[in-house]
Amino acid sequence: MEPMKEKLMQVNLPGTTLFLDWRYSKLLVLYKVFCLVLDTFSLVLGVTSAVFISLYKVLIPNKPKDLEGALALVTGSGHGIGMELSVNLARLGATVICLDINETGNQETERRLQKVSGKYHMFVCDVSDKASVDRVSHEILENIGVPSLLINNAAITKRKTFLEHTQQELEELFSINVVGPMFLIKNFLPAMLQDPNNRHHIVGISSIVGMLGTPNMVPYSATKFAMTGFMEGLNYELMADKGKNMVLTTVHPFLVSSENNRKPSLRYEGLIGIVSVKEAAEAILTGIRREEREVYVPSSLHCLTRILRILPATAQTKLLEFIEFGSGP
Repeated sequence: MEPMKEKLMQVNLPGTTLFLDWRYSKLLVLYKVFCLVLDTFSLVLGVTSAVFISLYKVLIPNKPKDLEGALALVTGSGHGIGMELSVNLARLGATVICLDINETGNQETERRLQKVSGKYHMFVCDVSDKASVDRVSHEILENIGVPSLLINNAAITKRKTFLEHTQQELEELFSINVVGPMFLIKNFLPAMLQDPNNRHHIVGISSIVGMLGTPNMVPYSATKFAMTGFMEGLNYELMADKGKNMVLTTVHPFLVSSENNRKPSLRYEGLIGIVSVKEAAEAILTGIRREEREVYVPSSLHCLTRILRILPATAQTKLLEFIEFGSGP
């Protein structure tokens, strides 16, 4: 057998290995070239088609889906964007499951939901505590049902230099902003996948600072990079596993002001725009209803972030300094 193998050429193919006679090596080269040309043509056709479809959707966006009767879970529902999303979802006819560690904040959300005659369920839940997440998840699945929309919104931020952060603050940032959402999705995703006849939508509220590293909030920026990467990786993983009933959306807000917080500073506010919590929630919900893969708030940041990544590092720095991005603790 050994002398015979010496006359054979080993060819590694996906899933198998072949041994071919050296006399047919030229035919094999031609075959490989043919496959390369065919695959390249298919790639170019697919990329071109995707670009034109994306441009078409910019001009003519998807029709917003109806959320009447949907079961929507929102974390961080006791304040800010989470509260606005909960109330707006209820207005659209969804039954809202509100999760927040702040019971007082959730009571205010409940008051607003009652005012719009919304259907809702309230839970006190610490998303950084796996036992708390497991307990609430089990109760929801057993007594309410499988959410058709899951919005991971709960997060905390610290605005100060990296060296000023304590170990406890670093651990809290990652446990609430990154690990908590993973716990929640891990609990609900299996039930979603076992319900292939209905579409299920997972939303991760990230941030523009999850695409552009930001001074004076470095650990927070790192958690949002992690959220963006998690959502992108999970999306590709579900695509590979043929999870056709799943939709994933990552949201990238920039500067959002509220009545309770000071208005963020920006050198040229009109150039990019500072939006209110109400405006941000409306933009996010519009993107969710159109099942967009990424939502930027404001939408102009979509182009800006792409352009920044093409520019050299020094040019990126100059541009970010121009708009005073992340300036001042």
